Amino acid sequence: MIFPDEKMSTKDQKSIQNADVVQKWVDLLARWGDNPAADIPHVLNLLDDECEWILMATGEHFKGKDAIMKMSEKSAAAIRHTAEHKLQVTNLFACEDKGCLEYVHRALLRLPGQTELSPIEMPICIVFQFNNGKILRAQEYYEIQQMYGGNIKPLYSDAE
Repeated sequence: MIFPDEKMSTKDQKSIQNADVVQKWVDLLARWGDNPAADIPHVLNLLDDECEWILMATGEHFKGKDAIMKMSEKSAAAIRHTAEHKLQVTNLFACEDKGCLEYVHRALLRLPGQTELSPIEMPICIVFQFNNGKILRAQEYYEIQQMYGGNIKPLYSDAE
């Protein structure tokens, strides 16, 4: 964590603050599924009250903390990380009101309709918009074909 200096411009201070929010997200995601009851409140603390989370590959759109919490609970129930199955951050940056996180997500994932965990290795990019040091909007991009063999299905919403 980098601590903003009072001599820095407000813009630079916000950039550092927003990069710290993204890093906290990474830290939570790295242990995702281990103890969701403990981690989900920390996730919600990173979100603006009006936050939106959009999974671009499936078209799922979650608006508000309650909807994002339900999506997070389903995600945490489906994902496990191990020493071999973990995150590898490839790029993380933020500015005054936007940020980006790129990573390779290696995990064991239980897809909808499956009982077994399957290993995945998937590049993911999340573009963030911030409001007062909180995530206001997140657009998450990934190749869903890697999970479903070309059939696009909702991951976390109840829609089929």
